[in-house]
Amino acid sequence: MIRFGATAEAAKPEQRPRAVFRYDRNGRLILPPKPDEPEGNDIELMAASTKGSGDIIVGRAPVGEYLGALPSVRQTALRYQNHPAIIAAGLTKQEWLSLFEAMIWQESRFNQRAKSPKGALGLAQLMPGTASLLGVDPSDPMQNLDGGARYLLTQLQNFRSPTLALAAYNAGPAAVRKYGGVPPYRETRDYVVRILSRHEQIMARN
Repeated sequence: MIRFGATAEAAKPEQRPRAVFRYDRNGRLILPPKPDEPEGNDIELMAASTKGSGDIIVGRAPVGEYLGALPSVRQTALRYQNHPAIIAAGLTKQEWLSLFEAMIWQESRFNQRAKSPKGALGLAQLMPGTASLLGVDPSDPMQNLDGGARYLLTQLQNFRSPTLALAAYNAGPAAVRKYGGVPPYRETRDYVVRILSRHEQIMARN
């Protein structure tokens, strides 16, 4: 049984991000003013809403070979731990951290050089067009992860469900809306089940 109601645990000291982002009630990122800007003149950025890659890499790389990327995956998730989309989807902070880690595991097995036959790139398997709309360089591992996190958060905000957000990341939000739920694609359904199963394993370890 998939659970999303477990009590979140505090992040371990070595996993703390260098910066934690702040958001307003509408999910807009608030950046502090630059030194030459007057206080109170915050800059707001909206997470881009774009079509998902629709690609997955299953079993193409042994998990243990690429665990060096795991700290970066966790650091990226921690940066967004206060995003209102997480609450909107009924997730705790720890569940969000585990969900993002599980998704990246499924997408690339933590291999930053992963490339799908359709051209999806990197840890979060971003298509070049999607990466461009998100304003990230898909060949840069940290930017790739940042784009993947923002895109997943956009889907969590839109669908308010981890299951539907994952389906939208894989098949695109239009497909989720068309079918009123997880699309009847074997690839997408397997993708969602595998990530949620991995998510539970990670939560059990924490």
